[in-house]
Amino acid sequence: LRPGVGCGAARIVVSAADICGLYGDIDTSRCGFLVPMKGPKSPGSDPAEESKWQKAFSRDSTWTKSDLQDVLHWFRQIMAVILGLIWGLIPLRGMVGNISAVVVNMAITVLYYNKYLNVDAEEFGGWKELALEAFIPSYSTFLLVWIIVFSVFHA
Repeated sequence: LRPGVGCGAARIVVSAADICGLYGDIDTSRCGFLVPMKGPKSPGSDPAEESKWQKAFSRDSTWTKSDLQDVLHWFRQIMAVILGLIWGLIPLRGMVGNISAVVVNMAITVLYYNKYLNVDAEEFGGWKELALEAFIPSYSTFLLVWIIVFSVFHA
């Protein structure tokens, strides 16, 4: 809270963080500005609240866009390492390895959020946005692991 305009001697302005939900109940009846009634919420304070990582392994959870993007990012990173290991050990080369990795990565990601998590893609910007979420970082990880494993075992 910062000094600002209010009523009487107590002059405060509520920051954007307060409005965005860092505080539980907010009383707007006092002089037309927001006054936090509880302290900040701590993550995991609600025993019924699941973390995004718990929701990643359960079906039919309620998702925020940010949580779903985080889970998809790390899901893709893990999948990229696994695919890089497999492609490097097989050994796949060239465009066949690149294109097959892209197809497998996309297909597994779409199946994961669409069939396993039962997420309605339209709520999060459409299937393309979710399918492409964190694609470039995961592709980079795949290439790095694929090249290292291939070089170690087949060079």
